[in-house]
Amino acid sequence: TRGQIILSEDNKYPFLPIFIKKWEKDDGEKSLTTTNFYLTHHITIGDLKPNKTYYFRIYQGWKKMLQGSFTTGSTLTSILPPNPVYGQVMLADKKTPVAGSLVYLEVKEASSSSILLSTLTNKDGRWSLDLANLRTTKLDQSFKLATNSAEILIVDTGKNRVKAQTKSGKDKPWPNIILK
Repeated sequence: TRGQIILSEDNKYPFLPIFIKKWEKDDGEKSLTTTNFYLTHHITIGDLKPNKTYYFRIYQGWKKMLQGSFTTGSTLTSILPPNPVYGQVMLADKKTPVAGSLVYLEVKEASSSSILLSTLTNKDGRWSLDLANLRTTKLDQSFKLATNSAEILIVDTGKNRVKAQTKSGKDKPWPNIILK
């Protein structure tokens, strides 16, 4: 399907979506004037204010599919140094890359877990995320990794879902994710 999001600060929207001036489009289409059909969608919304509630509507074409809200976290007083992790998603033949899959990463420790980070695989099935962007579930501080942290990855192709896990320090690169 085609997919787009409308964001609102006051939970008010035009009566007809045709009058919407700014749609949030798929990450790969930000500079394009048209949208395409995909099994999965990944949309990054920028220019958000800290500690603010936003309302959204997700559309499939012109049809509203989902409506909800979220609250942003506070501005951090310091940031962690970059800590990129990366990998590749392949079909069972171990030769064919899987493009356009959603990749979610969460880090767990004995008593806590991080928020999810997400991205899409590129045309070569490759993905990357920066663990410096992890926060606690309350969004009030950076999530600090320990040597025994478990990194959990979920890959969603729109047709199936695979879960994998590795330890911190064993993620550069992540072991290949093979879809069966």
